[in-house]
Amino acid sequence: MHTIKGYKPPPIRCVFDHTLAGNNKKFHEFLPTMHKYYGAQTKSKRFQNWSLFPERPLCDSGSLLTGVGALQHLKNGYFLSQKYMNHSTLFDQNKSIIAQVYVRTTEYSRTYQSMIAFMYGFLPEFDLTLLNFEPSDNLRFCSAQKAKIAACTCKEKDRLKSKDNFSHLFHTNNTEYGNIQAELAEIFKIKPSQLPKLGVILDVLMTQLCHRHPLYCNDENKCLSAPLIDALWKLQNAETTAKARYDERYRKTCRLEMHPVLLEIAHRFSDVKQGKTTSKFVLYSGHDLTLTPLLHSLSVFDGKWPGFASRVVIELYLQYPNTKKNFYLKFLYNGKDLTEEVIFCRGKTFQGMCKLKYYFDFIFEESLKEFGYDSYEEACR
Repeated sequence: MHTIKGYKPPPIRCVFDHTLAGNNKKFHEFLPTMHKYYGAQTKSKRFQNWSLFPERPLCDSGSLLTGVGALQHLKNGYFLSQKYMNHSTLFDQNKSIIAQVYVRTTEYSRTYQSMIAFMYGFLPEFDLTLLNFEPSDNLRFCSAQKAKIAACTCKEKDRLKSKDNFSHLFHTNNTEYGNIQAELAEIFKIKPSQLPKLGVILDVLMTQLCHRHPLYCNDENKCLSAPLIDALWKLQNAETTAKARYDERYRKTCRLEMHPVLLEIAHRFSDVKQGKTTSKFVLYSGHDLTLTPLLHSLSVFDGKWPGFASRVVIELYLQYPNTKKNFYLKFLYNGKDLTEEVIFCRGKTFQGMCKLKYYFDFIFEESLKEFGYDSYEEACR
């Protein structure tokens, strides 16, 4: 959990209770269902004794999900369930729906519990003992086996990240940034040089604000204010927008970071096309540090930090009648259709959809060639 020197945040409860369920009957059954499945994570020993939902009186360590966070994922799962269960032919109704679902989650309590909450909201009948899920030991979901690459290690990516000084250059001689730094330092009673990065400051403060805690005041009654928070966001978004637009090194880093999981997804699509898989719904439960480079890689990043419980959905369609087996994709970010804006779909969509072939061309041929490489292995030497 991020911290700011001189700032002691108010306590936040990391517990889900029935009062959060509102009028949704299914949500009211969430806690009894979770208690039923304690220790039942037989599909993955890695999570055998992990808590299935937020149940700590206080968020006293990092990587914890709050009750409000769990509710967001319950709602996400329930919303997508309404869409895909009731208004599409996604699942084979002659087979168990849960057997057609596959899940990967990073090895953090909050992403694991987020996955559980989402799948509970999504599945008509939740049975943890039947849910097929696997851990990812990295935030970018790189699996050499699933991506069919030699290894996940990438020296070139590490080299690029070590030389990233864009934030420093962006803020050098920036009067507005200097003024905000000075104001924050005065409120927290520390030197401006002791302040962490903007993203860290916002992460700490928004956690408090999203749980309806009052804005912080020091013992001299000098307080954070809504205009100051807005100015922080404006500055943060200006930096990320500029970085996406002008920093070639960062664009390259994002491509290298996300190439393995995008390769994995391509192989999954290929398996669907060839009838080699029964999976119809695949969930990756990750982080803002997963979403941001993904959005960059697809060239749809809008410069804004992904909000809590944000989601990217990639939908695969088969044209009907399907005599030619034409497959198409749609890309949605927090419910907004961005298909027309995706780098390999621009100007080439058909009825708002993008040919699967364009995704294959991009991942297998074009993505890394833009930077002079023929393969991930060559790029990562």
